[in-house]
This record gives sequence, structure tokens and C-alpha cells, in this order.
Amino acid sequence: MLRNHVCYLSTQKTQARKSPRVSNPQAHISLTEGGPAPPAQRPQAPNRVICPPVLPRDYRLHSSIQIRNVLARGRAVREGPFTIKFMVTQSAHPRFAFVVPSGVSKKATDRNRVRRRASAVVERGIKEGRIAPVEAVVLAYKGASEMAFADTQVLLMKLFTRGGFVGLEKRA
Repeated sequence: MLRNHVCYLSTQKTQARKSPRVSNPQAHISLTEGGPAPPAQRPQAPNRVICPPVLPRDYRLHSSIQIRNVLARGRAVREGPFTIKFMVTQSAHPRFAFVVPSGVSKKATDRNRVRRRASAVVERGIKEGRIAPVEAVVLAYKGASEMAFADTQVLLMKLFTRGGFVGLEKRA
């Protein structure tokens, strides 16, 4: 059964009304000009590094097929809680993926921290022009979440050097 729903709307503008939410501005002193000041901003942490969370898109392996290909066919170097599986390519720039399983930590924030730290090391190496064109997957294992950033940086650069796709001098 169809019903006819008709609504008639006025085409004339109605007069602007005062907001019905505050009937008397003087009754709510906190909403007027003479009310208390808003709370002051707290200072930020002094040693916080503000950086993009991931590598630029051109420097990442995009699909699970690409990652599986590197894991199946690539060479591996391992030391401590990190393994790097890589394949040297003829592309214009290196491409990376980062895998941090839940065995590293049950907390996603800890796993994300490990991923961001490894990504920052790779990004620094790319900006300095020291990493050759490779497709690589950085795998982290138990103990990676307890490492300091400086230790992670030294360890990953050592693995890159052992893998043969990083030079100590800046590439031209």
C-alpha cells in the first residue's frame, strides 16, 4: 500500500532567533567574556622526534606478492633480533617492507615503534644516498622492542653493509 507523504515548506525566511541554549548570558559566567581563562597548553616532550611514520610510497614494497617474492627468492643476513631478506634489482631506487610479528611484543604500540625506528634508519640511508637499489624485507624478532634507537641504527647499517647493498661513502 502506497501512502502519500506530502510536506509543505514555507518559502519565506523566518526571523533570526537567539540561541535557545543560553537563555540568559549573565547566568552562565563561564560562557561570557569575563569567565575563567582556558587551561594553559602543557609543554611537549623535549626529546620527541617528529617524522613521517613511513617511507615515501616510491621506496616501499606495495603488495604481499612482492613481499612474498623477496622472502622466497632473496638472500638473507641476520644478526641479533633483525633479519634482512633482499634481492638486488635494476630499478632506480631501493624498496623496503617491514615485518614485525606479534611475537616481538603483544602491544601494537611496541611493534609500531620497532617498525618506525627501522623505517627511519632506512630513510636516513636513502637520503644520504648510501643504499643501492634493492628490494628488501626487514624482519624483526624478539628483543627488537627493547633496543634503543642508536643500537637499532648501528645493527641495521651493519646488516646492510654485510648484505653488500650499502656503501660507506655517499653514492653519486
